[in-house]
Formats: sequence, structure tokens, C-alpha cells
Amino acid sequence: MAQLLDLPPEILIEILSILDVNEIFRCIRTCRFFDELIGNSSQLSYLTQLKLAGMQDNPYSSLSVKDRMSTLKQREGLWQSFRWKFMAAVEVPHKSSGVYDITPSVYLLGKSATYADVVTAGIQSVKLPCQCPEDPESMSAGWTEFDFGLTIIDFGTAIEEHDLLACVSS
Repeated sequence: MAQLLDLPPEILIEILSILDVNEIFRCIRTCRFFDELIGNSSQLSYLTQLKLAGMQDNPYSSLSVKDRMSTLKQREGLWQSFRWKFMAAVEVPHKSSGVYDITPSVYLLGKSATYADVVTAGIQSVKLPCQCPEDPESMSAGWTEFDFGLTIIDFGTAIEEHDLLACVSS
């Protein structure tokens, strides 16, 4: 009588690769055979490392599984050695309405009409400070205000791409 472990490793790897990654982790804990099989399979090792990194596979990637695993390990190594260099506090000039957006270089915050109000009456923005030795003014944070004369429900940005601010108002 044939048993599961009698199947060739290639077939077992194909079967395991269909499972949810949490199920693969359970298989690793069942026996030494599965632990070694999964550990020696670049495909299954990649799937488990991807899950541990909190990422998802890109099925459209043209990279081989080996190259994806290498890229993943490099990325995780960089995150482990990441050290932020500075912290800057930015004082907000007006009460926030709770509506906000952030881009790589700009923080936008809905502005309340009054301190007792949470209706968004305008948008305040600040260029985020950075520590750039070639640009000493990059550490200063000055706010810009946009008042449209309308109640703003939400807004979206394409600041980096098009210097665009779109608002939904009532």
C-alpha cells in the first residue's frame, strides 16, 4: 500500500505549494522528513519566508524563485539594519478635522472651521522636513493653507507626480 511519503519529492513539493503557507508551517512541525523537504525546496522556502516577512508574492514577476528569495533576504536584511537618523516635531497651526493624507514629501491635514467643529473647512499642508546637508532649509517646516469656501468630505493627492490636490465637497 502506497503512502504519502512514498511519493517523489517533486510531487510532494507541488502538493505542498498549493497549500496555504500556514498549512506548510504545520507540515514542517509534523516530522523531520517534511521539515527537510520544505527546507530544501527553494519554492516552499520562498513561500514561507515571504509569509514571515508579511509580504505577498507577485505572480507576474519575471524573476526566478531563487532570485526572488535573494531579493527578499536582501530586503529583510536592510530592514533589520535600518536606523532612522533624525526626528523632527512639526507644530500644527489649526485643529485637525481628522481627514489627512501623506506623500513621501508632504503631509496634508484637514482643517476645522473652529476648534469646536470637526467639519473640514480647508486643508493645511507642510513639506516634511528631511536632513539634507545640501539643503539647510529642508529642516524648516512652514504650513500652507488651502481654503475652498466649501465643506470638504475627503481629498486625494498626486503631489509627487502632478502637484495635484483633488477635493470632494458638499
